[in-house]
Amino acid sequence: MQYFAVQTVYSSDREVLLATRDRHREYLHAKTEDGNVLAAGPWNDDTGSLVIYAAADESELAILLADDPYTEAGVSQERTIRQWRPVLGSWVVS
Repeated sequence: MQYFAVQTVYSSDREVLLATRDRHREYLHAKTEDGNVLAAGPWNDDTGSLVIYAAADESELAILLADDPYTEAGVSQERTIRQWRPVLGSWVVS
């Protein structure tokens, strides 16, 4: 399993963001139950978010991101993806 920190910048279209938010959160909740999302949440100023994904590889991550309602609705204006190596945390298995 590989881990990825995905930082997203939202588009400035607040109407689309708010109209899509519930479906986006339902999607992330389902992916949390599947073990693909370890942590997720928006920045306090609501201009974007950070999600920590667990995926087999970058191809699986690309599918997870493509299926996100925020991607489909164009809310995700920009993404920065960095592979991450967790060392500490209550959910980290050594």
